[in-house]
Amino acid sequence: MSKRSCAAVLFGILIICAASGLSYAVVITPDLRQALQSAGPAGDVSVIINLAYRVDLKKIAAIAPDRIAGSDKVRKRDAIIKALREKASLTQKSIRALLQNRGAKKIKPLWITNSVAATVPASVISELMSLPEIESIELDAVVQASPVIPAAAVTPSAGYEWNISTINAPVLWGVGINGPGAVVANLDTGVDVSHPDLQNKWRGGSDSWYNPYADPANCCYCSNAPLPLTTCLTNCVAATACTSCELSATTPCDNNGHGTGTMGVMVGGSATDAYGVAPGAQWIAAKIFNDAGTTDESKIILAMQWLLAPGGNAANAPDIVNNSWGFNAPGQCFPALPNALEVAIQNVQASGIAMVFSAGNKGPNPSTSVSPANYPGSFAVGATDGSNLIAWFSSRGPSACLDRTASFPNVVAPGLGIYTSAPVSPGPSYVTVQGTSFSAPHVAGAEALLISAFPTLTPDLVETALEQTAVNIGAPASVPNITYGYGLIDVNGALSYLTSHGEISIPEIVGYPASFDYGTVDTSSPLISQTFTITNRSAASITVNSITVTGLNGRDFLISSNTCSGYSLAPLASCTFIVTPTSTGPKIADISINYGSSPAYNVPLSGNITTPVARVQSSTVIATYSLIQTAYNKCAGGEIVGMQATTYYESPNFNSPLNISVSLQGGYDASFGYQYGFTTLQGSLTISSGTVTVGNLILQ
Repeated sequence: MSKRSCAAVLFGILIICAASGLSYAVVITPDLRQALQSAGPAGDVSVIINLAYRVDLKKIAAIAPDRIAGSDKVRKRDAIIKALREKASLTQKSIRALLQNRGAKKIKPLWITNSVAATVPASVISELMSLPEIESIELDAVVQASPVIPAAAVTPSAGYEWNISTINAPVLWGVGINGPGAVVANLDTGVDVSHPDLQNKWRGGSDSWYNPYADPANCCYCSNAPLPLTTCLTNCVAATACTSCELSATTPCDNNGHGTGTMGVMVGGSATDAYGVAPGAQWIAAKIFNDAGTTDESKIILAMQWLLAPGGNAANAPDIVNNSWGFNAPGQCFPALPNALEVAIQNVQASGIAMVFSAGNKGPNPSTSVSPANYPGSFAVGATDGSNLIAWFSSRGPSACLDRTASFPNVVAPGLGIYTSAPVSPGPSYVTVQGTSFSAPHVAGAEALLISAFPTLTPDLVETALEQTAVNIGAPASVPNITYGYGLIDVNGALSYLTSHGEISIPEIVGYPASFDYGTVDTSSPLISQTFTITNRSAASITVNSITVTGLNGRDFLISSNTCSGYSLAPLASCTFIVTPTSTGPKIADISINYGSSPAYNVPLSGNITTPVARVQSSTVIATYSLIQTAYNKCAGGEIVGMQATTYYESPNFNSPLNISVSLQGGYDASFGYQYGFTTLQGSLTISSGTVTVGNLILQ
């Protein structure tokens, strides 16, 4: 075969050798080859161009373990992000310049994978294939959102829902482990933040919501847009401007309902009336699907890129990400590996973020796995019913990806007859559903409980604990197998496994939750009083000398109902106390548990206690909110955002697509009846659009 020109089809992938003595090759995937044939020379194709220069995170860890390894997740993540960004910056410039010169559109740099997504003339592909710096070119594949599949309606339980009890989550709740300190995320159709069971658990702010469709080029957004949804979708298809369909990118929404349902399984309800696995956890989200229910691979990768450092800060990254979606290609490894999506998933996991995937609803036959759940390293979850039998629709293994050594699925969880949240409008706000889409968030919620108990856990340790303690519930008797994987998850068993297998350091005294964020809470509602449980994990009795709150804002917390101080705890015995914030403002403190050992055991506290903000219309208070930003986002033209005569710690950005006029008035009394003083805003005030009249406000 000549070195100057060669072509061969290998495992369904076209390999092109350029006309040169160099031994490089560019791979294009079969679906791209088909798209090129359909487009013709004059057409455009949307592609992802993968560069040959990738960051080897394992190699970096071996050379400089202090940069990548260790228990400091944020420091590790910062190092990974820096390495990925630097590699992309150094190697992508010439490719992006060439694309611009050749008339490419929608050029999107993907530094997380060192790829470039773009819509390019089909005639340019052959030129790209001749470049040695390019490793492969793949079609920017389309993904369809899973439908919300109703199941037989169930009456909500007076206590715990059956599926929650099945995985033993209430056992952990009983000792104070219901998710505080853990942050879950979903990549889905969005989340209805107005749902009463989800609203107060959203972490809030632009670093907690990502929506690529707020871009003017993608006007499809949510059904509460000023124009009808059908009009917005029509304009999107026509690629015309649709600014009146765009809403604030900082406001979570969900026109479909799928994402609201998966989030409900993770965090829905309260500690006493929960249908979510980790009702004490916080959530963030990325809306990867537009209102037509479709997305493409590059937007999913952009969302994963955002997950590493929401708001530009690696400390804002979630602990767990639920992925209840997949390509409609059962029994295939799609797109052909390696691809940019697989690299993105691996880099998210390497940064200390657990990724959970629904196994797919393509059963009951074997070899019905779907991607990316069947990728090497993906943690795939199948579905069971109320009798702990495999659900008929749950996809079976083995994985279609040849280099996946783990079983498929990894584990199973309840996925038939699941009661969860639904968008408030048009209602009803609750629904009973089925699908592996709703078994996966059981596992994501279980991981949130375990990370809440032990914040230094790595994804590998969490997944190992869930696999090794899963209950073998079906034939064949050996596990793992292609139907149930390792079996039905048991989160209480996983907690016991972690405390007894030595992979993590367990102190003599363990506090649950291991940390707690009170969130942003306004004083018009009852302040959150968190109960903490401490347990003696040693083999001898321990006397708790004292429990105090220390640190920067230690004096701003009250300890009550203390059954611990001055008492002796027998081995494995527990006691409780309650901690409540007592003043407004940002809070950073530590619970210090002194039991004779040095140093004392500490539980970090954080939060922001605010005074309410009113939305006033014609001298009538319409509603109150925790944040100035939220009140403004709800305003119509001519309304007033009223603030009490106190200090607010916030940096609002007044930016409305409707270009409205709003008054920002400070100095109100507690009932917002009249102004008697001034309000201090400790932060910045940005007015990006519209007109704002400001009064009785001191800006520091």
